[in-house]
Amino acid sequence: MKFYSYIYLGMMLTIYGIGGCGGTTGGNPEVANRGVQIYLTDAPVDNLKALYLTIAQVSVKQEQGEWIDLKLEKAEEIDVLSLQNGVSELISSLDSLTAGTYTELRLILSDKTSTRAVTSSDEEVSVTLPSGSSSGMKFKGKMTVSESSLAQFTLDLDLRKSLKQTGQGKVMLSPIGRIVENSLAASINGSAQKGDLICLYESSVAAEVECSNAVNTSKVKDTGYTLAFLEAGTYKIIVVRDEQVLHTTDTFELSAKENKTLNLP
Repeated sequence: MKFYSYIYLGMMLTIYGIGGCGGTTGGNPEVANRGVQIYLTDAPVDNLKALYLTIAQVSVKQEQGEWIDLKLEKAEEIDVLSLQNGVSELISSLDSLTAGTYTELRLILSDKTSTRAVTSSDEEVSVTLPSGSSSGMKFKGKMTVSESSLAQFTLDLDLRKSLKQTGQGKVMLSPIGRIVENSLAASINGSAQKGDLICLYESSVAAEVECSNAVNTSKVKDTGYTLAFLEAGTYKIIVVRDEQVLHTTDTFELSAKENKTLNLP
């Protein structure tokens, strides 16, 4: 799919509405606490070489609670498109967080640097994100923090679904992503032809060549691919080459924590 295509907005997480920016650090000291870490990863986008953004604040929220600010681990500009094929980067953490279930994650971008993208022809284009430096990018997902162990989660910020052209060479970022608990995450890897687009679908979802409604995608570099940070489920894979669906696998089960090998033509 071309990154300027219309984006399907119905995946596992939805961007949340606008709210206040204030937050607190930590939780109720009378309740047992353990730490949390938040990582960031992404999926490939056709016609883009890089997308740079700078995160100013990361927060989490319980359903009926207030925003809790985490410690920022990555204050420098991040090329989100460098975080593919199972590569992730730690962006925030907190040594002590009240045990419980958190349902929202918020990333506020810096107002001191602009979000920008670099096309495959080395043209730099501006990327707009409404309220990115005020109310921020908000995602819904279940994050359970226990009293006994460090909780680690990865936000898969899927730019393939999130970017659309607004005209006059500008691009709008309407963030779509999944939050996955690292300790339960599964992965799929194997061999494939260099340059192919590998698209993972839930078995009940109709596949299409743009892969705009895929759960995860990977662009084959050299001879291998990786689909990482996956939840357990029933899936299928399509292989896209030269904007044509080359191959569709049979459906298969993927268990929590499984590292599945699946070689593709």
